[in-house]
Amino acid sequence: MKNNRAEREYSATMTDLTVDGRGIGHLKAQDVLFAPHGTVPLPEEDVGRTVFVYGALPGDVVRLRVHKRKKNILEAQAMELLTPSPGRRPISSHPHAENSHTGFLPDEPEDDAMTPHDGFPLLAWDPTEQKAWKMRRVREALVRVGGFAASDLPEMDWIAAEETHYRNKINLRLTPDGRLGDTARDGKVRPLSSYVIAAPILEQKLQQWNVLALQTPNWAKTFSAVRMVVLRANEKGETLAALITDPLSSAQRKALFALLQPLSFTVLCQGQNHRPGDVRLREPLVYATPQKTLQTTLSGLSFTVSPPSFFQVNRFLTPALYAKALSFFSDLPDATVLDLYCGTGTTSLLLAQQAKRVIGVEMVEAAVEDARQNAARNALTNVSFIAAKAEEILPSLTADFAEKSLCVLVDPPRKGLDESVRRSLFSIELHELVYISCYPETLARDLRDFRQQGWMLDRLCVADMFPNTPEIETVVRVRRR
Repeated sequence: MKNNRAEREYSATMTDLTVDGRGIGHLKAQDVLFAPHGTVPLPEEDVGRTVFVYGALPGDVVRLRVHKRKKNILEAQAMELLTPSPGRRPISSHPHAENSHTGFLPDEPEDDAMTPHDGFPLLAWDPTEQKAWKMRRVREALVRVGGFAASDLPEMDWIAAEETHYRNKINLRLTPDGRLGDTARDGKVRPLSSYVIAAPILEQKLQQWNVLALQTPNWAKTFSAVRMVVLRANEKGETLAALITDPLSSAQRKALFALLQPLSFTVLCQGQNHRPGDVRLREPLVYATPQKTLQTTLSGLSFTVSPPSFFQVNRFLTPALYAKALSFFSDLPDATVLDLYCGTGTTSLLLAQQAKRVIGVEMVEAAVEDARQNAARNALTNVSFIAAKAEEILPSLTADFAEKSLCVLVDPPRKGLDESVRRSLFSIELHELVYISCYPETLARDLRDFRQQGWMLDRLCVADMFPNTPEIETVVRVRRR
């Protein structure tokens, strides 16, 4: 066993989770260092160190191997489960989950009890424990980052649905032989035989792809330029595949499309990216199919979704999430609503069914075109859309509004609201703001500024849009005092 300073092995008890799902422990004097001929007391230099452990859950006592030492923390891999957390459950309780790749170091034996499946690292944690941790994380972010007093926080609602097979969109990498997989902690892409959080039709396509890859000569060479594959499905079982690639010739593109014909994707397209390593789907897109979008329904409305467009991925809980957000507005029939980061117009159209007027803002032009088509398809005439970055258009847009019935809905990316967006919102006679967030810490940072400007947080809900992962969706309402 290697026991140089860089790869020491310790025992430790986990007390919490990092935001990316690693166990957090603090090395204590009574913990031990695993030595070649037994165990020895913990070296004094490491007593008190914080350690982040991939593959461990709160309450676990694990043997861990340190693989990176930083100024204030150690980063480690769980090697053996010494004492399981009371919140652990058998991974075998999830059909096919045992076939997904593990996060173990490649030279170590795999232990089902310590299988932290990449992409869903909380799979072995009981749902009640996941719920408690997610609600606590939101609460602590609001207090620590947002500066709110715990006693001033409103009651926190919780909404959830099925915990497996909920994603209608997945992003996958390719192995060297061209099979669909996911990147493990050692940096290698390992093939997937199943994907427990994906919709069944997407899991089926994944399996068919990987069988075809092993059976087809030249598959690996043909797909060597593919950086990522985006798969999406709708409720009718139609599927979309978007290939994000290096720059390709026409002949290379045709070869890709030809090999994928047996999979019968409803929509098949390719977009090339000239920036090395960039996996964003960039236009223009080249299509192999006559159909270029998927049609989907949500809360009685019909939507067109193109490959680059954002659409919530939880096929079970999305209607409840949006219903909760709309219920936070106090008087929609008399309100003009600005819907920032509106994507394909999902929330804009739901709002337009109740509000006097809705203006959606979205920077992705393809999504705005989808939104306009969606409005026409659903015969909603009190909604319009602007293709622009919220931070660039908002100052001029809000200058036209003085009525106190103006409301705003924001659903920003992980980085939260741009500072200029916050300043613009403070400058208008805004009645109330509903904020859908996918990252508690940036939500808390933004709400801190609202609090300092005299606003109050009076509604709060956590939606478990991504069960078995550390991702958290939150909906809040803030109003002027």
